[in-house]
Amino acid sequence: MKILLIDPPYAIFTGYVSRYFPVGLCYIGSALKENGYEVVIYDADRERLYTGDLNFSKEYERLENYRKEINSDTHFIWKRIVKVIEDYGPDVIGITAMTMKFGSVVKTAEICKNTKPEALVIVGGPHATDWPEICFQSPYIDFCISGEGEESILTLLEAIKNNYLDFQEIPGVSLKNNGQFFIRRQTPYISDLNKYPYPARDLLLNQGKYTSEDMGVIMTSRGCPYKCGFCSHSPKVRYRNLDNVIEEIKSVKINMGLNNLP
Repeated sequence: MKILLIDPPYAIFTGYVSRYFPVGLCYIGSALKENGYEVVIYDADRERLYTGDLNFSKEYERLENYRKEINSDTHFIWKRIVKVIEDYGPDVIGITAMTMKFGSVVKTAEICKNTKPEALVIVGGPHATDWPEICFQSPYIDFCISGEGEESILTLLEAIKNNYLDFQEIPGVSLKNNGQFFIRRQTPYISDLNKYPYPARDLLLNQGKYTSEDMGVIMTSRGCPYKCGFCSHSPKVRYRNLDNVIEEIKSVKINMGLNNLP
């Protein structure tokens, strides 16, 4: 089974700075690869020709341009997404959903279905975690995964692979079937972060468009002790052990040729 994971475009329309590689998708990619799936990751904003900036003095104009481009088919990035799908031929497409670029998620899901109608579209990330019912307002989204997705997506893909028809009992997986919503809230947060492989940077398309600093980001914990109303982070902080982090640092330096890590 071939899986395509997509981080949809946003900075390419707004001009804001886009840094680092999509860590969350690379963790999902690692879990899939370790379990025998063929997978690649497409970071659409990496197609931009310049770094961008953090100048918010023209924020409304930039957001208006974003609104215009997600309602248009003419921007080159939409055509590029079509080509990636045609070239790779995925059976399943996963899209990560941040609330600020949910319009891009909906547009990307539509493109996926129009390009390869038989491919299943799964949406995960913060927006799918908090509002799966809003995600299903799009007729192009088949499943939503709420919470940390490493375990839920493996269970869902196993069910798809075995032609399992009753998806309603899969923890953390919501779906729409015959006009009905079946909403499953997120599974418990992963307590042992050391049991998963490092994020699979090697699965990223456009490897040459990431800088040394982009690829050197290492996540040493998940969660946050605070409870801000606008954020979907886990309220419980969980840490990787020190040896695990050190081994990732060594791996990234050796395999990615980075020199900005200690």
